[in-house]
Amino acid sequence: MKKFLPTILLLAAVLLAACNAVGTGQPPAPTQDISKTLDAVREEAVQTALAEIDSRPTATLPPAPPTLAPSATPMDTPTLVPSSTPADTLPAPTNTRAASSGGVVATAVPADYDCSVSNTSPVYLAEFAPRGEMDGKWTVKNTGKQTWGSSDIDVKFVGGTDMKQYGDTYNLSKSVAPGESIDIVVDLLAPAEPGTYRTTWGLVRGSTTFCTFNLTIRVK
Repeated sequence: MKKFLPTILLLAAVLLAACNAVGTGQPPAPTQDISKTLDAVREEAVQTALAEIDSRPTATLPPAPPTLAPSATPMDTPTLVPSSTPADTLPAPTNTRAASSGGVVATAVPADYDCSVSNTSPVYLAEFAPRGEMDGKWTVKNTGKQTWGSSDIDVKFVGGTDMKQYGDTYNLSKSVAPGESIDIVVDLLAPAEPGTYRTTWGLVRGSTTFCTFNLTIRVK
């Protein structure tokens, strides 16, 4: 506004001078001179306005933000924590159970030394006279993993009624490999008094008895 003030004052002075000329009877200035003066005033006003516009600072737009390129770094892959529940890697049981029509049957893992006994004689509660002689007989199968050597396995009286007729320890008559069987025979003598008696014998390796077998008789 202050820059246009000289121009406004100039226009006012021109108008005032024209009015004075009319009031004093002086002839007005030639119309051509007034027009030139007005044109000059307008031109000056236009130039002043343009100069002011040119002198104003031009607003500079901020630069556009750079476009981010996708990163080539792969995202972290989550690490799976193993479940606390074990997979199908449980140790094999020592006893395998198989279903049968009669129920559950346990199958034991064979030991180094083991046996099964069959064909016991005399039969259970067989009757004998006092001091009657008999042969105790058992069929014994080697169900272990080691061979029974005739020199390192003994047949020995281990409990019950002592009915031995001779000694209480005998050597095996032969070696017995796993899966094979042997008939063990011991000379026995019935007790002198009537009653029911049971005698127990076994297979012994060193100080360990790993197989036992028995028989029960009645004395009348």
